[in-house]
Amino acid sequence: MYNVAKIITAAKGLNEIFTDVADIIPSGWQWPEKTSCRIYFDDEIYLSTNFKESIFKQSSSILVNDKPRGKLEIFVSSISSKTSKSKEIFLKEEQKLVDSIARTLSTLINAHHEKNQLNAQLLHADRLSTIGQLAAGITHELSEPIGNILGFAQLVLGSKTLSPENKNDIYKIEKAALYARGIIKKLMTFARQDLGQGKMLDLNTLLNDVVFLFESRCEKEGIVLKIKFDKKSPKIIADGGQIQQVVVNLVVNAIQAMPDGGELLLQSVVNQKEVMIMVKDTGIGMSTDTLQKIFLPFFTTKDINEGTGLGLAVVYGIIQSHKGKINVHSFPGEGSTFEIILPLANL
Repeated sequence: MYNVAKIITAAKGLNEIFTDVADIIPSGWQWPEKTSCRIYFDDEIYLSTNFKESIFKQSSSILVNDKPRGKLEIFVSSISSKTSKSKEIFLKEEQKLVDSIARTLSTLINAHHEKNQLNAQLLHADRLSTIGQLAAGITHELSEPIGNILGFAQLVLGSKTLSPENKNDIYKIEKAALYARGIIKKLMTFARQDLGQGKMLDLNTLLNDVVFLFESRCEKEGIVLKIKFDKKSPKIIADGGQIQQVVVNLVVNAIQAMPDGGELLLQSVVNQKEVMIMVKDTGIGMSTDTLQKIFLPFFTTKDINEGTGLGLAVVYGIIQSHKGKINVHSFPGEGSTFEIILPLANL
């Protein structure tokens, strides 16, 4: 185990660690010259020097997030029948050692994956911050010309000399300008770092208002709406309109992800310092590639006429401005779970 620990400390990557561990393991067994090691991990196989498979084998699973992802196997070969009768092929201590090494490798792999996820999250957060700064600049540049277009269009519409055809064209200009202004407002919400009109709010009351908006729609679309609000009635300091916007957006996305009906859970859970708002559906789910992009402005999996791709970007911006966090769990065909974590008010 000491040598295994030295390998893990000195090695640069998992492939190097598995290769060196497979080579060092035979030296710890009672017949090192007759012992071989094989490590399976995902689609890779790592063998000790002069590997030889035999009928005498012991093994232990390598677990990642409590799920088998590989196996550590030890083989002993060329043992005479006389020797095998006088001695155990494998000592009890050797099985404990196999299990211990497998647990060490499992811990190492989990730590490696967590490090990669953290690096990806940091990179994602940095990219979103840059996009937020860019969005802030763009919205300020576009607000004035869009406002001018809208103002002049409405001024022209007030003219009594316009023909019906011209009036219809101006209406189209007004509609397009209003649409553009709506996008700008969403971008400004995404880019904004300050908390809006923050005040003491009862979160369960706020969530009940959202439920009221969607109860009938869920019933019409064959969606079972389940409500589980924490009995402690959590209090937060927040802009109520913005937090409602976040929950409404997530609920709408959940409903759209269940075109054939399903189950939608809206839940609040309180711990000592935080409250979690959970929106969970049993819909179509998302791929890993989609999960990595959902908070980017203008990214959408919906049809052109069904969304601008700003909804989740705005959600992210609002939660960040409230000093909160958002976690997403999803698998294709297994639905999605969004977890909004906000700090509790200090009462």
